[in-house]
Amino acid sequence: MEAADSLGLTAKDEYSLAISALGAVIWSSYLEQLSGKYSPTISAIAAVNWSSYLEQLSYKYSLIIGALGAVIWYLQYSLLDQELLSMNHFEEYQPIDADTETTKSKSKSSVFFGRQHTNLVITENSSTGTLEGTLLERLDQCCTPFGHRLFRQWLCAPLCNPDSINDRLDAVYDLIGSQDIVFEVIDLMKKLPDLERFLGRIHSLGSASRGKNHPDSRAIFFDEAKYSKKKIEDFLSTLEGFRTTLKIGKKFSGCVSGYKSKLLKKTMTLDSVEDSGGLFPDLKEDLQFFENAFDHNKAKKDGVIVPSSGVDPEYDQAISDIKSTERKLNDYLEKQKTRLGCRVGKISEVRHK
Repeated sequence: MEAADSLGLTAKDEYSLAISALGAVIWSSYLEQLSGKYSPTISAIAAVNWSSYLEQLSYKYSLIIGALGAVIWYLQYSLLDQELLSMNHFEEYQPIDADTETTKSKSKSSVFFGRQHTNLVITENSSTGTLEGTLLERLDQCCTPFGHRLFRQWLCAPLCNPDSINDRLDAVYDLIGSQDIVFEVIDLMKKLPDLERFLGRIHSLGSASRGKNHPDSRAIFFDEAKYSKKKIEDFLSTLEGFRTTLKIGKKFSGCVSGYKSKLLKKTMTLDSVEDSGGLFPDLKEDLQFFENAFDHNKAKKDGVIVPSSGVDPEYDQAISDIKSTERKLNDYLEKQKTRLGCRVGKISEVRHK
């Protein structure tokens, strides 16, 4: 933190007051598209009587909520507020070294500061400024971009809870005992795109509020077809990546019941299995929907997604209205031909370059 850049904020304009900042998060357009489906932390706040709760916050948490207001202002300044806050990733912060009942029940991690990171050469070589000779370079054997990022987080905040450490060690032994499956899974994971980044990009591009208020909505792209094709390619690549993850889950389905590690067992068990406590999302129905929703090859070629019949009722109704109007106009044209006794040709616009 010593080397971090700092930026002074104006007290009332940029560093929002506590009450206005909290109201901006809960009732503003950031979360209106979620139809009331807030995260547990936000839901707990919204469920309380608003006027009485504000009075409590003004005394107990004004600095914390004010800091949230500063973050909101900076995201607005950077034009990132819509795409980040609308993801609804809000969690109550519990300091790692806090000695409370809540933190005691969780897997606690060690606390490293900047100077310690430098001295231990964990993520950066202080001499060269690269990964050469660091602990991260030595231990990082991940084969996906999001795996590299997660492992870096784990390395910077290693566990110090014995139960959690032993559970991870059990997961390692379980995987050692399933070498054939592990090698097959590694080959599949090497083909995965950066799903974490792609999902954030898709969420951002699909935001209705961002489409109205963000400067991108007013931008003129000189090669719009190429830009649209790239977005569709990223979307299709994401769908293919999730299909691959389902294959990974199926690889472990036959042996996961015999694993000792609770973490690995939950991670590799589908959440659709009743009373299993599985955390692996079963996306089969969602992927099947997108498989039949539009022609993937045509969308990739043309740069436009045309919904299949029955997928979007409003689109189907619009197409039906257009065809009905065209029929009426053609009928009217035929009547005028008969009435006037002449032929009517097509009129085309000639553009002079």
